[in-house]
Amino acid sequence: MNIKKLLAVGIILLFIGITYAPGIIAYNSSLVNTIYVDDDNTEGPWDGTQEHPYQHIQDGVINVNNGDIIFVNSGFYHENVNIDKPITLIGADVRNTTIDGDKSNHAVFIKSKSVKISGFTIQEGYTGILVANSSDISINDNFIIDNIVGVAIRWNSNNNSVYNNEIRRNKNIGVLVDHVKREKPNSFLMNNFIDNGENARAYGVKCQWSGNFWDDWIGLKFPFLNFFPYLVNFYPLNFDMNPASEPYDI
Repeated sequence: MNIKKLLAVGIILLFIGITYAPGIIAYNSSLVNTIYVDDDNTEGPWDGTQEHPYQHIQDGVINVNNGDIIFVNSGFYHENVNIDKPITLIGADVRNTTIDGDKSNHAVFIKSKSVKISGFTIQEGYTGILVANSSDISINDNFIIDNIVGVAIRWNSNNNSVYNNEIRRNKNIGVLVDHVKREKPNSFLMNNFIDNGENARAYGVKCQWSGNFWDDWIGLKFPFLNFFPYLVNFYPLNFDMNPASEPYDI
């Protein structure tokens, strides 16, 4: 068994049987199928097995069933991924598994409930990850960098969780929340917000913010003011009451 296969098996075993919060169900290994993707398989055949993985992530999404896992081997995936079913999308190595949106569209567009995505560098999209009309989404352990907008949660999307991501160098804004439901707020926990045009904004709704690292927090520049919360935006008031004093190791 080669190194990629060993890594794939190890990561998948880690995810099977674990309950994800919020909204991601605990998977029973007897019910879950895993589809494999590897950009090195340029010649085919392609059937989603470890021996014959799909070359493109979107092919995996099309061919996977609700509740299944797509495991993406390290590589550079120059595509726009549209997720329209409840699945788990796992990258083998956050630093070396890249979804590049070509600056023309959303690198990842989620339009389904109960999706989990982790382990990717997501870059060069108009939006890195767009969540639309969706709930119970979990976005964690990703580098979301060099997009116009890093993460956008919009249009009646609620009860979604964005945690432990590096959100960096997004031209306009790191995180945008607008036109969402007020019940079951979206949460942003323990992320790094660094070098974005604007770090975050929530229009017309309160979100849960806690433990994020903000590169423009007054407590970094003036340590004697580190008891101050971080103000995300004025209306409505959105605060991170426990901003981190140093970035996390993602």
